[in-house]
Amino acid sequence: MDLNELLDKIDDELFADNIDTEIVGDKIIWRDNFHTENYVDIKYTDYSGCKFAWWQFNSSGKDIVRVCNGDFIHNWRPKLNNMGGTLGCIYLKFYENLLFVAYPDKDGDRLYAFDTKQVKTNEVHYCGIIGVCIYNDLLFVKDYNKKEVFYMDLKLPLLEKVNISEEEVRNLGIKFDNKYGMEI
Repeated sequence: MDLNELLDKIDDELFADNIDTEIVGDKIIWRDNFHTENYVDIKYTDYSGCKFAWWQFNSSGKDIVRVCNGDFIHNWRPKLNNMGGTLGCIYLKFYENLLFVAYPDKDGDRLYAFDTKQVKTNEVHYCGIIGVCIYNDLLFVKDYNKKEVFYMDLKLPLLEKVNISEEEVRNLGIKFDNKYGMEI
């Protein structure tokens, strides 16, 4: 499935919830009952097998992560300290049954793992500015404030942090997604 097909699928799910949407370019936009602007940006959608997910932006700061898993849709309201406006999403990617979601709030950036099998979330990291990348079976996280990088082997049942040097990361050619876009 390409990203435009995914956007159409998300639009169908929103329509099933009686939401009157419009696809404009790479976004689905609509106003809710309170006339608040909502949208889904194709950059913050992902799919894995029969599962797909999206970050639902809300201009009054009531953003939601929605995960469609077969016949079930799970709504997750991330912990947001955003002063009543959307600060957006940094990263949203599946790895098997885990959905990794990074987003900024007023005081820093948060990274969560949403387990789609057990339907629960786990905070992976919180810092001032975060960078995230999945490379092979490893989740790489960069804490820009502490100038630290670590990875987690996603094949292991317990997500254990292993420190790695920035030079090793550069040698692997890893580029991190962060709130300013992708690292160069």
